[in-house]
Amino acid sequence: MTRMISNSKTKRGRILKSCALTLMGIVFFIMVSFAFQPPAAAERLQTQFTGENKCLDIVNDANDNQLIMADCGNFSGQFWKIR
Repeated sequence: MTRMISNSKTKRGRILKSCALTLMGIVFFIMVSFAFQPPAAAERLQTQFTGENKCLDIVNDANDNQLIMADCGNFSGQFWKIR
């Protein structure tokens, strides 16, 4: 009897772990799906001096009024429209 209870708990633990991992995968997929998407016709601005790994970016502070050349990434402050 004790052996059956032990096996039952082990099986239930595996099922719970599997469900938890599946749920984590679904949550991750949803987060990635809704991640920042650059606006249409927006471009990153780079210079020959700093190279392709640096992009014009806005310092993310309360003022948002300083520009820097930061490592390129999927950040809203690095996408620009020229009109």
